[in-house]
Parts: sequence; C-alpha cells; structure tokens
Amino acid sequence: MMISKKTKPRLSKSRFVAGLQCLKRLYLMVNEPEEGAEVSEATQIILDQGKEVGKLATELFKGGVLVEEDHRHSREAAEKTELLMKDKKISAIFEAGFTCDNIHVRVDILERLPRNKWHLIEVKSTNELKDYHLPDVAIQKYVLEQSGLKVARASLMHLNKDYVHDGKKYRLKKLFKIDDVTADMKILENELPKRIAGQRQVLIKKRPPKIEPGKQCTKPFECEFYDSCNPEQPMDWIGNLYKVSEKKLAELQAQGIDSIKKIPENFQLTAIQQRMRECLKKKRPFFSNELSRKLAELTKPVYFMDFETINPALPQHKGMRPYNQLPFQWSVHLLCGNGSKPGHYEFLHDNAQDPREIFLKKLLAVLEQHKSAPIVAPRFLVNVAKTGFKTLQAAIG
Repeated sequence: MMISKKTKPRLSKSRFVAGLQCLKRLYLMVNEPEEGAEVSEATQIILDQGKEVGKLATELFKGGVLVEEDHRHSREAAEKTELLMKDKKISAIFEAGFTCDNIHVRVDILERLPRNKWHLIEVKSTNELKDYHLPDVAIQKYVLEQSGLKVARASLMHLNKDYVHDGKKYRLKKLFKIDDVTADMKILENELPKRIAGQRQVLIKKRPPKIEPGKQCTKPFECEFYDSCNPEQPMDWIGNLYKVSEKKLAELQAQGIDSIKKIPENFQLTAIQQRMRECLKKKRPFFSNELSRKLAELTKPVYFMDFETINPALPQHKGMRPYNQLPFQWSVHLLCGNGSKPGHYEFLHDNAQDPREIFLKKLLAVLEQHKSAPIVAPRFLVNVAKTGFKTLQAAIG
C-alpha cells in the first residue's frame, strides 16, 4: 500500500539500515515487499544462529526481564517496556520496545545504570565489531533519547574469536566481548535527522528512486530485491570478469564496453582476466602447459576426495572457537586403473556428538588401502607416503 503524503512514514531499525545501504531497497521493502526474494535456507540458518546467540547473551544479565510482545505488537511492547523501566528491581530489559516520531526500535539488552541512566547493548553473532553495525546502534540510541531516556553508554556485544570451548558449559564472560561504541557514533548521530528525513521523502514518492545497480546491491548484505535490479547478463558480461574491481568496471562502462571480448588490448587486466578475454574471443578453453605434467604425477591408484564442513557461530565441541570449521561428511572415489569401475566410500555424521575423531578414523581406514597413492582433493594434493596421516589430518582441520 502506498504511503499517504499526510502520513509520516513509519521507520524501524531494519528499515533505516536498509535505507542506508540503498534507498531503492528501503522503498521496495515498504511498498513492494512481495517483490523480494524468499529467505534462503542458508540465510535462515544465519538468522537462527543470531537468535541463539542473542538469547545466550541475555544470561549475562541476571534479573533481566524479556518483553515478549512480537513486532506486530509495537504499542504493547512499548507499554510493557515502560512498566518494566519503573520497577527498579529489574536490572535489565531484553527486547525493550520504543516508538518515537513514528520510528520503532527493539533493544536487545537495556541495562539499568545508577542515577536513572541506561546502557544500550546491541548483540551481534559476528566475532568482531563491523563498521556497518554502528547504524544499528545509532538509530536505537536516537529513538531512546528522543523518548526522554538518558543513554550513558551504547555498546556492541559480539562473540570473542579467541574463546576456546572446554566442551562443557559456556563461560559467558569469556565467550562474549562488549565494545563501547558511544564515541564512534558521534558523526553518524549528527547526520541522523537528515538521513531520516531523506528516507521519508523517498517513501512518499509514487515510484522507487532510480538507482543504478552497484556494490550496494551486495554490500554489506545481498539485497532481497537483487534480481529486480540486476537482470540476468550474458556469460561474456564484464561483471563476470574474474575479481574485477568497482573502479575497473566503472571505467569499462564509461567507455560503453559491456562484453569481455570487446575489452581493448591496451586496457590493463590481470593475467587471469587477459586469459578470460582470449578464451572468449577465440572460443577455446585454456589448458595450462603444466597440465600434462601434473596429471602424469597421478600414478594409479588415485584417490579423489571431497568433504563438507559447517562453521557454527557457537563452538560445539571441546577445543573449538566461534566459527571454527567442523567436518561432518566425506566422499572418496578410488581409481585403480585395472579396468574396474572406481570404488566409492562415504561417511555422513548424523547426530549431535563430536564428529571429528570418527570422521578421521573412517577416512584413514579407506586411505590406508594404498598408503602411497596420491590424493586429489579441493585446494590441496596430499601424498600420504611422503607427508603421513598427520599432515592430512591437519589439512582437513
């Protein structure tokens, strides 16, 4: 539904941050949400991890109370928050709700301080502070202060990348780090009224703003309306050039060049980018002069191995840190070269126990059949006879 010019457009933390990334994204989020892509399975996992981390973070604040009203009940959440703030026995409020100037925010953790002051804490599941986190905190602080609160401190709480899990209960004071970002937001806070006004001006328009696709389509996050603004391009489109920089892409576009094949010979390209241009122009694939020699090294029998890992935000087992890789699946094909079909072996861990030891034991049992056979695997080639199983174990992690 289009917003009336007589109505001050409603903003929220998520809308405001989206508008900072791209005003067209904000417009479509509010006025044409059905055009956005559905949340992918991978994105949903990240969101679920964020909720899990956020819930765990609240355990550091004993005596805190959760405002349970969801995003569809903003008024009720604000009313509940106001009641909790009056009760000085409550040390912290989780998911505190505030609405001011038709901007609604929910604060992950609002910690009570002496002399009627408050500590605003935004919880992130990352393992370090990112620049794009600051607007999240800034808009919340703005709404709280406009509502009459004295915000003495504003902080970003995140996972500690140096924390090593002992396999037992999380040591929360070491698992989390709290960075005071109060001073870091000064410049951004001064710009907030202008930014808010600019976003509202966009929202009352009949059509979305005309903004050309660019790095804002994927940074800091891929926009849910990416496909609407970025129609499918041919394979030789310059945007497919290997690791092309924004500057180089802009230079080519300024010259009216949209095909890799049409890039002039005197235009500076990396060796791989030049190779792409020549392959497309000649319509022939590239084969390295070293390819024959490398393939000759693979005397049969040969193992072909692939494996899968996950990197959970919260360390799952002893010795792990936040976002450490955890292997859970492997697949091995054995080519003996005697005319027989390749042998196939596989492993899939399907329970909550630590998979690392059983993963390696079962894998090594297969590789021990031919200890001197080379192993072809993503990103590394291991000769078991020369390096031993310890090196293989380290490579897998």
